[in-house]
Amino acid sequence: IMLALGDAFPRCRVTAIDRPGHGHSDPRRRPSVFEQADLFHAAAAEMGLVAPVVVGHSLGGAIALAYGERHPGDISGVVAVAPLAYPGWGPAHVDRAIRGAPLLGPALSNTVFGLTDGALMRAGLRLAFSPQAPTEAFRRVVGVGLLSRPAPMVADGADFTRASFDLQRLSARYADYPAPVHVVIGGKDRILQPKRQGLRLAEALPDVRVTTEPELGHMLHHFA
Repeated sequence: IMLALGDAFPRCRVTAIDRPGHGHSDPRRRPSVFEQADLFHAAAAEMGLVAPVVVGHSLGGAIALAYGERHPGDISGVVAVAPLAYPGWGPAHVDRAIRGAPLLGPALSNTVFGLTDGALMRAGLRLAFSPQAPTEAFRRVVGVGLLSRPAPMVADGADFTRASFDLQRLSARYADYPAPVHVVIGGKDRILQPKRQGLRLAEALPDVRVTTEPELGHMLHHFA
C-alpha cells in the first residue's frame, strides 16, 4: 500500500513498515493484531513520527484499527483501506490455517505447496486487483517472487488465523472507538466484501468518514 501512497502524496512523509514475516522483515511466530500494532507504535516513536495518520490495507487495516484503539492519543487518525474488520471463516481460511500450523505449515510450504504457490499467487493477485489488472509498478517493485516465498506464505497463514480470533475482541469495542477513522472501500472488492467488512465497520464506529470507489476492487489504492 505504501507504494501507492508514496506516489499519491509526494509532499508527505510516507513511512512503510513490513509486518513480521512479510517483505524483508524477520519472521515472528503468530503475532497478534494487537502485538503488531504495539510494534508499529514503538517503531513510530523510535523514528520520531509525531501524530501520524495510520494507514492499513486488508489485514493491515485490522492492525491500523488496533493501533488507533490502543494508542489514540498518539495519532491523528486511522485510514482503513478495504479493511479486514470482522472475523469470518471460509475456504480461504482453511488454506491459511494449514499454512500457519506449527511444523506442518512450513513443511508443506517448502515442499508440496511450493510447487504451485507461484501460479496460485498470480491468480490471487488478478482476483485482488480485479476488475483492473495488476499495475506495472506493483509487478516491478513487489512481484510474485517476493510474495510467494515459503516464509511469507506461512506468516500470512498464521496472521489470518490469529486475526480471526483477535477481531472478535476488537470488533466488540468499535462502538466506543476512541479515534477518528476514514474507511475507504472498493465497490467491486471480491476479497473482502464491503457489506460484511468495510461498510459494516463504518456503521459501528462513532467518528467515521466513508469513501466508496464503486468501480474499483480490493486493490483500489493503486488507482483511486
